[in-house]
Amino acid sequence: MSSTDVAQRKAEWEEGVKKFLEVAASTDGWAESHEKLGVQVHRKDTDAIAIIKGVGVIKAKPEAVVEICASLEQRPRWDTFFEGGKLLEVLEEPNNLAFGHGWTKGGMGVWPRDVALLLGQRPLTAEEGGGYVLYGQSINGVVEEDTSKFVRATVHMSGFIIRPLPDNAEHSSVTYIFQIDGAGWLPSSITNLGYTYQPLGIIGLRKILTGSPQP
Repeated sequence: MSSTDVAQRKAEWEEGVKKFLEVAASTDGWAESHEKLGVQVHRKDTDAIAIIKGVGVIKAKPEAVVEICASLEQRPRWDTFFEGGKLLEVLEEPNNLAFGHGWTKGGMGVWPRDVALLLGQRPLTAEEGGGYVLYGQSINGVVEEDTSKFVRATVHMSGFIIRPLPDNAEHSSVTYIFQIDGAGWLPSSITNLGYTYQPLGIIGLRKILTGSPQP
């Protein structure tokens, strides 16, 4: 890919990050949904697809949380619905800006979904509140292998904001936000299952990083 193409993809990704951070910082429209083991889940209904937010604390340094969250290969360890994933092409090393491909488990009469992603990570500036952002959104035309066994979902936004706690830089505040259109036929029970359990992936991250699901 040419340097011009990479620059265009980077600008596209940064524009997505800007919108993602705005959604994370907004206070309007969020409704409390549920809580488990200190992970607070909120939901914002839109004209299209609901936006879901999970917020919790992990007793690990932000850099350690970033390392796990940034790996598609490790995602099945903490994401109940995710079956596998891989990077297809790294566009820029400093931000780990890349094309990626991931897919979910099928079952219960529902076809597995897959996603083609533009994803990356970077430190947040002081003006942005510090810490790190990991962000991904759907992109077309980057998966060349046969994906006929999947239904292609659309990721409008998905990512993490990971910051050190103000009173303990060894521990992290983790915000996980996603807005995903599963596409095709999905019973409401499956959609609601995703809304309920997907944000609780923060608990799975805790288990990996601390050996305990407790906050």
